[in-house]
Amino acid sequence: MMQYYPIHVNLQHKQVAIIGGGKVAQRKINSLLQTNADILVVSPEVTETIKQWSEERKLEWRKKNFSPSDLDRATLVFAVTNDSKLNDFIKKIAKEHQWVNVSSNGSESQFHVPAVIVEGPLCITVSTSGISPSISKKIGQNIKNHLDEEIVEDLYFLKRWRETIQETIANDDKRHALLRYFASESLLKHPNREGEAHKAFCQVLKDGTCDGTI
Repeated sequence: MMQYYPIHVNLQHKQVAIIGGGKVAQRKINSLLQTNADILVVSPEVTETIKQWSEERKLEWRKKNFSPSDLDRATLVFAVTNDSKLNDFIKKIAKEHQWVNVSSNGSESQFHVPAVIVEGPLCITVSTSGISPSISKKIGQNIKNHLDEEIVEDLYFLKRWRETIQETIANDDKRHALLRYFASESLLKHPNREGEAHKAFCQVLKDGTCDGTI
């Protein structure tokens, strides 16, 4: 069985072509709207929600049947029509650099979209390699139900300090050591972690050391 490589992709200003306008297309688009991708929908008919998104200029809707030129600028392609032969044709004519997801034939897809759990800056994905999206969704919901709320607070704390450290500490070793300390249980669970964090940061600025015992 093929092993997929899990990655998070920056789609900002990249075109994503959705061929099809039904509920499957709508679900794909709903997630893509958060990415600032340039979304193109090609279909003679679309759901009312997709139509509304088009009227709000959140995507481009080409109200027509698919033609190969619709893929000219696409980075990702979702072939999500109710015609499996058309979906396979879209996969066949896509250029080598274009990744295609075929809703009617998972084994032909070059990528799969996992179940996603998003809580603030935390993003967890779950995949069954296209075998069962329902199982992926169920596992994802179980993970979400057991997430510690403090994790999100910890991430906001780390995000703020990470930006400061990256802008201020030029030496790679010193910067990485400080970031590791900030992510340690001893600091994150400290009752005065802001004070301890500031003390550690100042010590590195002063003498360049961070041994994790500050």
